[in-house]
Amino acid sequence: MIQYWNKKREKFYLFLQKNWPMAEESSEFENDKLESSTADEIVLYTSKNTVVKKFRTFGKWQISKEIAPEFAFDAKHRQSLNQEFEIGFQLDHPNIVRYIDKKVSDDGVPRLILEYVDGSTLRELLDSDTCVSQKEFDSIFGAILSALSYLHRRQIYHLDVKPENIVVTHKEHVAKLIDFGFAITHAYGESRNK
Repeated sequence: MIQYWNKKREKFYLFLQKNWPMAEESSEFENDKLESSTADEIVLYTSKNTVVKKFRTFGKWQISKEIAPEFAFDAKHRQSLNQEFEIGFQLDHPNIVRYIDKKVSDDGVPRLILEYVDGSTLRELLDSDTCVSQKEFDSIFGAILSALSYLHRRQIYHLDVKPENIVVTHKEHVAKLIDFGFAITHAYGESRNK
């Protein structure tokens, strides 16, 4: 599999060099290599465009969000992932997931490293038989409103707030807003909507 993607990457770089002589072989992710996968890596979610994994580093769980292999060397997907990191990394709020780093795996796939939140999505909570008290309910939505207010004061717009993008921790029921893949700010708003 790695050989297949290395060949794809080489063809892509040859195409860039042939059609855009100024293009360089490196990317914004190339400086930071991610250690090879370990047995402590678990795929949590896959979609058409991304793969989300939970992995252990130095005994601590973290989240890896990467571009799906078929889009790993697509410039728009790489730019989108980089934009998500740039927006997410600047955020510091107790009800927003922390973006820790961006790296590239040995097979050239860009990855974002995020804080692991031990909990369930609000969708899972609502669909379960779990009883949520009025106080906990108010706390969850107060936390999300606080996170959105924090974002909007910085002219950052999430654009994908839904129960699937809100994680409620198992302990203390702290709500955190996740997935800034569609987020925009003034710096990116114009180009993102074209």
